[in-house]
Amino acid sequence: MRPLFTLLRSPAIAAGIALVLSAGQSAPARAQDTVAVVIPPSACISTAHTCVTVPVVFARTDVTGVRGYSVSFHLGGGLSLCGAGITVGTYLSGFNPNTQLFVTDLGGGAYTVDETILGSPCGVVGSGTLFNIALASSVAAGTGTVTLDDVQVRNCDNDSVPASIGSAATIVIDNTPPTPISNLSASQVKSGNDGDGTTKIQLSFTNPSAGTTLSVYRAGFGNYPAYDNGGSPGSVPAIPTTDPPGAPWVLTTISASGQTDEVAGRDFYYYVAITRDACDNPAISNRTSGTLNYELGDFSNGITPGQGDNLVGTADLSLLGAHYGLTGAVNVAPFEYLDVGPTTNHSVNGRPTTDDKINFEDLMMLSINFESVSKPSLARSGATPAQRDELSLSVDQDAAVGGILTTSLRVAGTGSIQGLSARLTWNPAVASPVSVSSGELLEREGGLALSAEPGLVDAALSGVSRSGLSGTGSLATVAFRRIAPGGPGLGIASVDARDSRNQPVPISFSHPAVLPAATTLLAAYPNPSRNGARLGYALARAGAVDFSIYGVDGRRLRTLDSGAREAGAFEFNWDGRDSRGHALPAGTYFARLRTDRGTFSRTLTRLP
Repeated sequence: MRPLFTLLRSPAIAAGIALVLSAGQSAPARAQDTVAVVIPPSACISTAHTCVTVPVVFARTDVTGVRGYSVSFHLGGGLSLCGAGITVGTYLSGFNPNTQLFVTDLGGGAYTVDETILGSPCGVVGSGTLFNIALASSVAAGTGTVTLDDVQVRNCDNDSVPASIGSAATIVIDNTPPTPISNLSASQVKSGNDGDGTTKIQLSFTNPSAGTTLSVYRAGFGNYPAYDNGGSPGSVPAIPTTDPPGAPWVLTTISASGQTDEVAGRDFYYYVAITRDACDNPAISNRTSGTLNYELGDFSNGITPGQGDNLVGTADLSLLGAHYGLTGAVNVAPFEYLDVGPTTNHSVNGRPTTDDKINFEDLMMLSINFESVSKPSLARSGATPAQRDELSLSVDQDAAVGGILTTSLRVAGTGSIQGLSARLTWNPAVASPVSVSSGELLEREGGLALSAEPGLVDAALSGVSRSGLSGTGSLATVAFRRIAPGGPGLGIASVDARDSRNQPVPISFSHPAVLPAATTLLAAYPNPSRNGARLGYALARAGAVDFSIYGVDGRRLRTLDSGAREAGAFEFNWDGRDSRGHALPAGTYFARLRTDRGTFSRTLTRLP
């Protein structure tokens, strides 16, 4: 039989009353006075709510004062107690805090709960919560039940108070999360932004199914504008493992695919989406690859340096030019917002991998984005493209000691080059670099030339059009001061040419410096390589050349240069692709130079 209780008067407790369990049957109950387990329809036991507390409620219309109760129940469907287990409610303790609760474990998921008021005052009327049950389950899915087996209620004189038993209560058990979003992506909105210097970011993904809620969170790389530098460099935020995620993740207002997010602070932002089913089981999406919320090269709003306006124009170019060539953390620190290149993927959409240098890498970012918002398509001169991209150096004017040697850096362009950086050589005992200025072809094409250090010529077009440097002409004029008699030894040491995606462009170059003593194939650099290598050759005398890349099976894969060439040194950037533009797989290849002086070959290794 289930334990019942009777009230006994005890001289040991002045005016106190204790409950003693005894056997018996509950008195007939009025239908309107009911003890029941109340589980909200939305309640679930899930991965989000592993321990759910439900109340056992006494709903009454009778006005008889209550001193104590005894309720027996059992759990089914995989339910068990968790957390605090069974705890006192407010029905008795809210009336008189001097109460006593006893819980008897009957085994097999069955329990009896007894509670009484000790002493006076006595006499609880109305409705309220008798006690609370904390529930858990080890099963993956199903329905748990809480069934009341017996109810006894006593008044202040230990007489029975009618109370009926409510129906068995059920609670959903669902520990299976929904299918996570796997195609979350973010893209920078390039037009239609306001003028506050930050752009919107648009989110795209497959909208979750009906009955599923969605929350999208954002976190930045941090430490803008230095990003990688300084005492507290930024980092890629870890994919959350909890719901809701902790710092640095912040909830956005995004609720559906196609909506945009706008943040006041500049940064490189990442996003995750958390979907939750009806039981709040969470599923965390993929993390986006990172998105800028400002235009690289947007350095100024025309008034305040470092405060952009979502336009890249002449004010930004002037600001970059005023500090061009600064190097070192101390020197660059006041102008860190100018240090935007190189980026993680070399494009204007990548995160700046700040290098404490304001140079050609930053110029290329501005060049590509120049007027890209207000004028997405720029016009060029329409000059006839050259057959190949080539750079040469000529001394246009010699001078006596103390005078100026005017040197022209001339280019033949196919339309592929957006910008290039050429490093010159000279005899420092005879000549000293003075200045760099834009040449007529560069000015005609709407570009400019800057110099980050002596002897370095950085030239770039202002904005992207249908073609890059096209035709033949002067790219830049470099002035040297003659400081002693003799040969100035002017030449081109290296050239780094880029297209409108900031990717390498093969270019050959020659110069009137000291002619090579022998014809040879120069070593490739770097080798091995992943993204391409610089290759070159030297001709001791003019003649026909064929310079190509071959596979180990002897097939010609790409011709880098062919035809009649003057004596000199020539260099090319090979991007690791064949003649059809397809990226070649990792492996061994051969660079082969055929001349009338013989055939030369070097092994190239392409890494995965």
